[in-house]
This record gives sequence, C-alpha cells and structure tokens, in this order.
Amino acid sequence: MARLATSVTKRFNLRYNLVGHLFQGVYKSKRIASAGDLVHLSIYIHANPVVAGLVKAPQDWAYSNYRRSFYELSSEDEKDFTDPTPILCQFKNRKEYVEHVQEYLRSDEVNLRPRHTLEEG
Repeated sequence: MARLATSVTKRFNLRYNLVGHLFQGVYKSKRIASAGDLVHLSIYIHANPVVAGLVKAPQDWAYSNYRRSFYELSSEDEKDFTDPTPILCQFKNRKEYVEHVQEYLRSDEVNLRPRHTLEEG
C-alpha cells in the first residue's frame, strides 16, 4: 500500500504541479473475521456518503456499487468489477439489504455522530 500511495502522490503532484503529501497518516487494515463484520462494513461504507452530507440517499452516490448491485438490478450486459454475492447471501434478497442500510441510517450509531448538511458544502 505504501508503494501505491507514493506512486499516486507522485503522479498527482506532477500533474497538478504540487508538492507534499497527498495521503496523510499510516495505512491501516483490519481483519474481517466474520460474515457479520463484512455486512456491517458494507452497510457502513454505503451509508457513509449520506452521513457525511454528500448525498441524500446511498443510491445517489456515484462512486459506489450500491445502486447497481443492491438498490436496482443491473442488466445482464452491465458488468461490474465488484461481486455483491458474499454480502447478499447473508440476506433473503436485495430489498432486505436495502432495508438494513436504511435502518442503520436511522440508528443512534449514526444519529449521534456530527453530521454535515448538503447546504453547508
């Protein structure tokens, strides 16, 4: 990861005539020890743009596979680089996963965090 971060930083700085760090802090990883951890992480990632005030709903975030993999069915000719199967097999169907994301967004875990609004920018 360090080599990747250094490579991206050098290219970015060269392209935009900048100097210095692009990424700060040490790269950290955490082992996903169970299917429950994987599901929680997935829900957290899909809800995060809403919590950050960047979009009003997870399906509105363009940089996520949520809309194509979970919220609406993709057509057969649309190929995605992610496979939602490990997460979806934990639920009866896609709708149940979407309901869990919405439940998370209504939860105290999210609502006690400081939130930005779309109007603040």
